[in-house]
Amino acid sequence: MSRRLRVGIVGCGFVAEHHVKFLSRTGAQVVGVADVNVDAAKRFAEKCGARAYGSLDELLKTKLDVLHITTPPFYHYEQAKRAIEAGVNVLIEKPMTLTHAEAADLYRRAAKKGVLICPDFILLFHPRTREAFQIVQSGALGRVVRVECQYSLEQELARKENVHWSFGLPGGPMHDVFAHPLYLSLYLIGKPLDVHVTHKATGSLPQGLTDHIEITMEGSSATAHAVLSMATRPPTRFVRVQCERGSVTVDYMTMTVLVEKEGRLYRLRANLNKARQLTGSTFRNIYEHLTKRLVPYHGLHVLIEEFYAALASNGPAPVSQELALAVSEVEEQIVKQGGRLRLDTTARPSKQKDAKRGTVLVTGAAGYLGSAIVERLVKDGYRVRAFVRPLSRIDALERLGVEIRFGDIRNLADVKDAAKGADAIVHGAAALRGSRDFIISTSVRGTQNVAACTGAKRVIHIGSMGIYDYASLKNGDVMTEETPLESQPHQRGAATVAKKQAEEVALSHLSGKPPWTILRPGLVFGRGRTLEKLSGRRMNGLLLCLIDGKKPLAMVHADDVADAVIRALQNASSAGKVFNIVHPDSVILEDALRLRLSELNPKMRAVYVPHWFASTLILGGGTLLRAMKKNGPRTRQLTPTYRRVKVDTTAATRTLGWKPSKRLMDQLRD
Repeated sequence: MSRRLRVGIVGCGFVAEHHVKFLSRTGAQVVGVADVNVDAAKRFAEKCGARAYGSLDELLKTKLDVLHITTPPFYHYEQAKRAIEAGVNVLIEKPMTLTHAEAADLYRRAAKKGVLICPDFILLFHPRTREAFQIVQSGALGRVVRVECQYSLEQELARKENVHWSFGLPGGPMHDVFAHPLYLSLYLIGKPLDVHVTHKATGSLPQGLTDHIEITMEGSSATAHAVLSMATRPPTRFVRVQCERGSVTVDYMTMTVLVEKEGRLYRLRANLNKARQLTGSTFRNIYEHLTKRLVPYHGLHVLIEEFYAALASNGPAPVSQELALAVSEVEEQIVKQGGRLRLDTTARPSKQKDAKRGTVLVTGAAGYLGSAIVERLVKDGYRVRAFVRPLSRIDALERLGVEIRFGDIRNLADVKDAAKGADAIVHGAAALRGSRDFIISTSVRGTQNVAACTGAKRVIHIGSMGIYDYASLKNGDVMTEETPLESQPHQRGAATVAKKQAEEVALSHLSGKPPWTILRPGLVFGRGRTLEKLSGRRMNGLLLCLIDGKKPLAMVHADDVADAVIRALQNASSAGKVFNIVHPDSVILEDALRLRLSELNPKMRAVYVPHWFASTLILGGGTLLRAMKKNGPRTRQLTPTYRRVKVDTTAATRTLGWKPSKRLMDQLRD
């Protein structure tokens, strides 16, 4: 009986879990896992019954037979090289390496040491791909003429809470998936004789980064066209092989194979034939998923089995050296010809030539309200330093010529570095979406970090009217700066928890050094945020509003908030005080919406959902979601939208001399 192969895994993230799951079916034994995050390695080791190590060198000392490399691509070459030199076979995540020269060097070393190295080109091993390629290779459709592939990437990658490591790759975030359409194409047409790359930046990524790439590859007897995109919707992932007498398409989103052949009455029968195949494939998918004959990452499952079978029989790796090197060569061409691919987070120096007033650091400067504040500060002659997240849209800031610093508001070192030499800080950074921890830590830790910057003379904190305890008020009450803050913020969600805790930090520094001023804007509109967008959702000619139509509007234009910031900076008597910033005009929602909709679309009608009905829906839905151990809405979240209260702005008027630039109805119509 042959001994069990000793396997190690370096990189203990999400993908590694799939490797372990499929390894259990090969008879191999995972003896050790390694990660620079030792805690992550320990947690992962417990799951797979292995030992945890803090480095690859420690793991290699355990005399492995095989190493699975599931780390980010920056480390692939060095890790694979060290494993090969130790006489260990390597299965490596794509992209195999970051350059063609590195990939070629690994194969030379592997040949010299007599070990196998194999990249995980998993779609090649997917059952649907194999089914389609077998049809092609049987010759039933004739010679291959053209291969077409498309692989789209989720736009959400650019909206992640933290910058994904793929943004640091030479080819940017799409570099991580370059391989998929390439190996599917090159497997059929062979090493390309010529490669041509075109690229576009459509705006789904910041900084004008390329988000759409098309690659044309000319083979000796066929051509291929591959598309990589973060710009198209819905997500598309397919390979289509066009032959002399027909074509076959694999759709990886629907897991279907579609064969088209020309024949008698083709135009009449084509749609019926497609419908028959797609319907059959749908039922097959349901059956295979229910019986677990098709599982997530099934191609990886097959590849791992074949890789270990090759080791047992001293056979070649499932992915040929020729294909792997051809893919790496085209990947390198994409990097060279693909336009602007990498995020640039180096500081942008100020280009403000006429700024005569002090330097103001604005956190959250690329956000909706932050950009309005920056624009007004520049207009009034302040030198502005904008503090933004690495994935922020900075086009408007660059046009204004302000200094731009990239960083994480949750990181004290980043904030302190940005605050050096600033005369004042306008703190508006916040997170409105993401995980609960991200939303809260961005606001709370961010405010704490700003408080730790003691070199500025003033701090203006942008708070929110949302932190008041609306449940303690009755219809007709007037809300002032002395109104109690929300007593149960957790019942209104992470955003309210974050805002209140951040406000508590700000309140504790009102009379400190430097002194703080707190501005609490109402619902901010303008600059593209219109009343109807903020009030409800359009549905078949109706505007469905989860709000009381008789509620007095507590709104303020973004430009008027920016004006309040300027006045607070220039008025020493504002130090240590809190101000509500809301348009004082008395207008109820249904009157404003009626006028707005009559001008936009006279046929559209606003429908106001009664409080009792909305509460019933939320109570039922929220309870069900929480029973499923998911976050669900709570009825207290409705209170601010259904309580008919007015807001007193006397303090802002008397102390700051603040007043809106226009009547509220005029602003809402602009």
